[in-house]
Amino acid sequence: MPCGLTTCAWSARCTPCRAAGRSSGSPWGCEGSKARMLQPIHMIFLGNPLWGDDGAGTYLLRRFSRLRESRGSLSRQGRPVVLIDGGTGGLNLLNAFDGAGRIEVFDAVQSGGHPGEVYRIPGRQVEFWPARSSHDFGIEQVIRLYCEISPDPLDLDDIVLYGIEVKGLEFGESLSPPVQQACDRLFNRLVEELDP
Repeated sequence: MPCGLTTCAWSARCTPCRAAGRSSGSPWGCEGSKARMLQPIHMIFLGNPLWGDDGAGTYLLRRFSRLRESRGSLSRQGRPVVLIDGGTGGLNLLNAFDGAGRIEVFDAVQSGGHPGEVYRIPGRQVEFWPARSSHDFGIEQVIRLYCEISPDPLDLDDIVLYGIEVKGLEFGESLSPPVQQACDRLFNRLVEELDP
């Protein structure tokens, strides 16, 4: 794909998925309601811009925020898009899930891939994906807890993690060139999916 997006699709390439014997279904029993087609899309951006490439999510948030300011609002397929600064993650992300019809999380990750590689991980697979987040309470734990405590959780098909492979996490540094370029490509790809 032109944007360099890698998708784990329960494929033979994905060791954790293969080892777990997953082929379909929800790892956490989070099947949710299908009556959410008009509820907003929550785009949640994680990261700390003071730690080099960990600021990838924050960088994307700034780009989308500028776009929203210039357009007045953002939507996709008639659904409003809500931009959420998730900071460095943790349990406060549970509040960001409330009222969403779809959740897209953007975070810097360390999975051993090439710096700047972008991964699109469906919610059903996040638990088995071998990447590490720089945050103490990872998105997989947030999703698991959300599925356990929400009275009407989203289907895991409506939760997606976009992980951007880091090059460095040095205090005081800006984004490395491969990570910034990857963020720009991902931004451009996602803007194409927005309503005009």
